[in-house]
Amino acid sequence: SYGLFALAGPALWTWYAVSALFAVCSYFVGPIVWTMAVVRHFNANRGLALALSLSGSGIMASVMPNIVLALLGLVELRGTFLVLALGSSLMMFIPAFFLFREPGQAGQSDASRKATAAGLPGPSVRQVLSGTRFRRLAMGLLVISATAGMFAPHLQPMLIDNGLPPVHAATPALVIGPAIIARR
Repeated sequence: SYGLFALAGPALWTWYAVSALFAVCSYFVGPIVWTMAVVRHFNANRGLALALSLSGSGIMASVMPNIVLALLGLVELRGTFLVLALGSSLMMFIPAFFLFREPGQAGQSDASRKATAAGLPGPSVRQVLSGTRFRRLAMGLLVISATAGMFAPHLQPMLIDNGLPPVHAATPALVIGPAIIARR
């Protein structure tokens, strides 16, 4: 969905459409998904595994503005979207291939896996989705995403709009990334 930004424009509705698609798709590759994979596959040193996996966003927040500036000089804006989409896909799908398999079930058929999953105790998906805890958690995540999640990607453009050259506007990311890592 990120690579589609290279195809957007000049009509404003195309930017809105790609932005909406990207917003929906980005939830499927967020920290909650990776946390689930780490918790499923690590018993010993789970805290360290979680810290390392969640630190990736901090590292990327530090280096991405300079990568984008370099790519803009090499392949211009549309090419930058495509290169970043390809790089992100490779960085995401390779670990996903190994982490999103059920542990100990590599040789089982789909029918066998479904039969095993059906016998697990706990509430059904329908019960979870209709519960008030789920709605409260979803609302909380929405508020966090709408505030903090929207600030970070727009920091550099806001600084540029206030007169800083792009190279200097990318500098705060060097502080934001380590702060994310330390927080996690």
